[in-house]
This record gives sequence, structure tokens and C-alpha cells, in this order.
Amino acid sequence: MRRGLEELQEVTTAANVRQANALDDNDAEHLIAPERWTACFGNLSVRLQSEAQRLTQEDPMPNLLRNVLAVIAGLVIGGGVNMALITLGPSLIPLPAGVDVTTAEGLSKAMHLLEPRHFVMPFLAHALGTLAGALAAYLIAATSRVKIAYVIGALFLCGGVAASFMIPAPAWFIALDLLAAYLPMAWLSTQIGNRLKPGD
Repeated sequence: MRRGLEELQEVTTAANVRQANALDDNDAEHLIAPERWTACFGNLSVRLQSEAQRLTQEDPMPNLLRNVLAVIAGLVIGGGVNMALITLGPSLIPLPAGVDVTTAEGLSKAMHLLEPRHFVMPFLAHALGTLAGALAAYLIAATSRVKIAYVIGALFLCGGVAASFMIPAPAWFIALDLLAAYLPMAWLSTQIGNRLKPGD
């Protein structure tokens, strides 16, 4: 009787061990299944993206930095276009002999020799420079893109006002330049920018 009980206990123990081993194998196969890991990493990626989006929305600093960079880039690009057209101007529309426009003093002395056609490139330099700078700022800015485009236009307008005091240009050119080359170009940049990057 006792021996029979011992044999029954041994058989039961062996069966339990085999069952445990089978469960361990199933768990291991379940843990290392490729689809299991793919699902885990997919869920983790979605959570990380959601968290990054939440932090970006809660913290305005990235948008603020991007807007500051937009203003800086707008000034640099606009100034570059302005200087490029000013430099290119004499080769497209030749100046009178002996006229030196490389310095403000030389330009002031030669102003009476200049014809209306000689003011085309300076106007285009101011207008297209403002347009390029304001458009670049509009496209780069994270928020308030229209306002930032007008900031660029206003800053270039200030430069135009300062230049009108330093360089004695004809009154008609100063009026045309200040009225048409800056804020209207900033407005035009917002219209172009809205087509390229809708929304504000």
C-alpha cells in the first residue's frame, strides 16, 4: 500500500514537472515572438510621439526661438538680396562717366547727374529685398507669421527712412520708395506665403 502511494506520488510529480516545463516553453515562445516585440515597439513609438507633441504644445520656448530665427533669417536674406541688386545695378543700367556710388559722399555729389532710370535698381533692391526677407520670415516662423512678415517690412522701412536722411535723393524717389517698397511688399509676401504654406 505504502509503495503504491509512493509510486503514485512520483508519477504525479513527474507530470507536474512536465506541465511546468511546457508552460515555461510556451511563455518563452510568447515572449520572443516577433509580432509581440513589433507591437510593443509600435506602442512605445506612439506614446513617445504623443508625449513630444504634448511637451511642444505646453512649452512655447521652441516656437519663440523659431520666430526669433525667422526674423534674423528675414533680415539676412532681405539684406543680401538688397545688396546683390545694388551691386548689379550699374552693370544693367550704366551710370554717367565719373560717378562713384560706392560711398554715400560720392553718391551725394553725383546725384544731380542721375536720371530717373538710374533709380530703378535701387527701388527694386529695396522692394525685392523686403519681399524676399518677409517671405522667408513668414515661411520659417512657427506662429504669427503675418505679424512677423510685417515686422520685417517695418524694419526695412526704418532703414529706408534712415537712408533718405543720409542720401539726398529726389523727393519723388523718397516718396515712392517709402510708400511702395516696404510695407506693401510685406503684405505681398503674406499673400505668396499663404499660398505656399496655408494657415497662420
